[in-house]
Amino acid sequence: MINRYTVPVMNDIWSDKNRFMKYSVFHHAYLQSILGRSVTLEELDPDLEMIAYFEKQTKHELQASLLEFETRIDSEDDVAKASIHKHLTSSDVIDTVLSHTIKEAATLLHAKINNCLSSLTKLIENTENVSTIGRTHGRHATPMSLDSRFKREWQDLLIFSNDMLEQASNIPGKIAGTIGEYQASEKTIEDVNSYFNLSHYVSPGYTSQALSRAYHAKLTFNLALLGSLVERLATNIRLLSFNEINELSEAFTRNQAGSSSMPHKKNPIGCENLVGIARLLRSYVTPSLENVPLWLERDMSHSSVERVILPDAFNLAYYMFTRLEEILNGLIINTNQIDKNLTNYFKIGNSHEEISNTNLPRSLAYTAIQDKYLGT
Repeated sequence: MINRYTVPVMNDIWSDKNRFMKYSVFHHAYLQSILGRSVTLEELDPDLEMIAYFEKQTKHELQASLLEFETRIDSEDDVAKASIHKHLTSSDVIDTVLSHTIKEAATLLHAKINNCLSSLTKLIENTENVSTIGRTHGRHATPMSLDSRFKREWQDLLIFSNDMLEQASNIPGKIAGTIGEYQASEKTIEDVNSYFNLSHYVSPGYTSQALSRAYHAKLTFNLALLGSLVERLATNIRLLSFNEINELSEAFTRNQAGSSSMPHKKNPIGCENLVGIARLLRSYVTPSLENVPLWLERDMSHSSVERVILPDAFNLAYYMFTRLEEILNGLIINTNQIDKNLTNYFKIGNSHEEISNTNLPRSLAYTAIQDKYLGT
């Protein structure tokens, strides 16, 4: 992710430091569980430079992590050193840690979404008595309360953030060995689970060497869907900020420039940015779906894709809702222009209603209105 859209608090979750620390926690928890005793580590934090050195030699990240972990075990504990990673495969560690990382990132994102919902709640409260013109197909429909428009956006974000994001980010862990048939004890699964706070582990026989990537495809789709819901809100603000409509507009700070050549311009750049971010999020859905059909018990074709799209998707989503919160908190509601647009509606709309209320058959009412305004 480029620096412009990288959010430090989210980026820390997806950092190498955090990932290798979680690998170390997994190694330690699993080792203590199968040995049935404590294992002393001389250093708690992994040495990232040493891992990089081992990976350069082994060309295998998880193996490098294991070699580095072994160096931190008490030098006299040969049994523990011999038991590291016993019965396991790399996916047991990587997939479990990835599931926990996703859960961490989703929790952080969910808090930011709740901030946006709070901002929308304030807008709903502040516009409860503001009448505006409803629009369908971009044309005047009938009057409505402005808070109704915000309620619909609030409802969509609430449902999808609370339900779909939570479900999609609740991805299980895996301790099932090289082809998914290692029968780890319930105690071992519980011991490891207690460190990572995952809801459940996939049982042997229900996973292959790698956890099904359908879980991650569902997650990516739901992040993209949230982006599209934000895009809807941003697009509606953009439409209502047209000079000819001018009912809503983004805040414009002093010394802000809307154009490099036209000083009068006040462009809705925040909302336009959100539309672009939503397009990026949707672009991750296809490669995520293509990760699902792995070869037989597993292959590595999904790994490089996930290293890019999962951190990027969560960074973009968090950035998106951070910027949306700023837009909502500063949103300008031009009530004078809203009243003018309503007045223009009533000049025509009331005449429509007069004709409609004469108890004419519908077909004749349509004809009467066409005769009045189209001269036919």
